[in-house]
Amino acid sequence: MTDIPPEFNPETAPPRLTIDWDAYLPFFEDEDISDEHKRELIEALWSIMVSFVDLGFGYTPRPTGLWKRRVFGRNARHRMC
Repeated sequence: MTDIPPEFNPETAPPRLTIDWDAYLPFFEDEDISDEHKRELIEALWSIMVSFVDLGFGYTPRPTGLWKRRVFGRNARHRMC
C-alpha cells in the first residue's frame, strides 16, 4: 500500500496515522506470547481503530451490488448508479 494515487494531494490529504509501539507494547508485557505475536495483535487492533476513524470522518466505500440489493431491493441497479 505504498503506491501513491495520481490524484493524491499532500496539502488536502488527512494525516497519516502510525503505530507508536512504545505506547502499546507495555500493555502486553505480562502476556505469554512472542513479540512478533504482540505486534501482530496491535496491528490488527490498530487497523480496526483506523477503520472506525475512517467511518466517522465520512469514508464511504462504493456500494456493491449485494449492498444495493439489500438496501433498495431486487431492482436496485435501476435506482442507484
